[in-house]
Amino acid sequence: MVKFSLFALSSFLCTVQAVASSSAAQNKNLRAPIGTIDKQTHRKLSYEYIARYRPASQVTDHNAIDLDQKIIEEQIARQTESSFALAKSVYEDGGHSKSYARLTINSGTPTESDGAVFSGLDSLGFEVTGKVYERSSTPSGELWLQYSTTDIQRNYVGCQVGALAKTGNEKTEGCFQGPTGTVSSGSNVYNYSYDPKTDTFNGRTIKGFSTSVQSRMLDCPNCPYKDAKYFVDYYGNADYADKWISAAFDGGQTNFLSGRGNANFNLYGLVGRGECAKKGTAYMAIFMYVIREFEDAIDDCKLNCISCNDDPVHAWDEGVAFYSGSLEGEDGVPTGKLLHELADKRCADFNTCVDEDNSRSHINNELLNLFNVGQGQLQAGLCTEARQT
Repeated sequence: MVKFSLFALSSFLCTVQAVASSSAAQNKNLRAPIGTIDKQTHRKLSYEYIARYRPASQVTDHNAIDLDQKIIEEQIARQTESSFALAKSVYEDGGHSKSYARLTINSGTPTESDGAVFSGLDSLGFEVTGKVYERSSTPSGELWLQYSTTDIQRNYVGCQVGALAKTGNEKTEGCFQGPTGTVSSGSNVYNYSYDPKTDTFNGRTIKGFSTSVQSRMLDCPNCPYKDAKYFVDYYGNADYADKWISAAFDGGQTNFLSGRGNANFNLYGLVGRGECAKKGTAYMAIFMYVIREFEDAIDDCKLNCISCNDDPVHAWDEGVAFYSGSLEGEDGVPTGKLLHELADKRCADFNTCVDEDNSRSHINNELLNLFNVGQGQLQAGLCTEARQT
């Protein structure tokens, strides 16, 4: 099954490489890749680079999904059933992306809508802000606030908890203070109760990338997306990645409806289960969501409209963030955990590296060109050209 997944990934990367070669000449007027990042000679842009790609929107929170993958791999490396359970918790509940607080309101009834900004204090008396999150899903008596994020990756959000409270990797310094406090929006002030370690959750998880395939890749407008349908048709389940990953963590069976690609992890030891789990999270669940973001960007593109394509460009930037991850840094040094790192790690095996150290892949160079060109096309409202890219 993993071989099948990697084969699909390789086919995707090879296809992208071929398209890049044929389209390079006609796209010279659009954004070209940056070979190196020299802060002394290049103008400082609003947003930090992601592995040599310059996003046009804030995606630091999206870029941090690889930190969940990092913790998952660290727990798997401990090679115990209890550490596998912890890794599964991080896979399911997250810890680093779209952090939000569930405040129990002790006075008043908040009526603010999604996106309304609230401010409060952390445990040291510094201001913390967040916006109303998932108002329609919030139980009576509660207020859910998604923590504000910054443009700087190293301190993009100050509150990182979720499942990290179980692994000991939580960061609560930037959370709203507990066990009680006040938050305000405009003239409205509310008293609340809140425990940062138990009442902080994450709205973006690696598991969610798989369990949302049905709604976001098959049943959505302009769907089904071709790549997602390939995998769903093969396995017979929209959440095929989650079934694979969960079975590997638990030592169980996949039981795909199609009968194809099944695995019985009762027959595997911890080493084999761990390899299948961590490759499933990075190369099955996240991989398909990367493609989904690019598809979504093109679907939302407004033809020949230069000033109305911010949302498509943001979705495109998200795709690059999920492909690369924060650990790649601004220059793409091969230290990551996601698909960008896979390409760099394996280029030596296929003699496709572009540096003497055999650590930078040709395919990442080609993808960088496509990422930049595609972003420029979306900004210019060149929707047909963006789809070809």
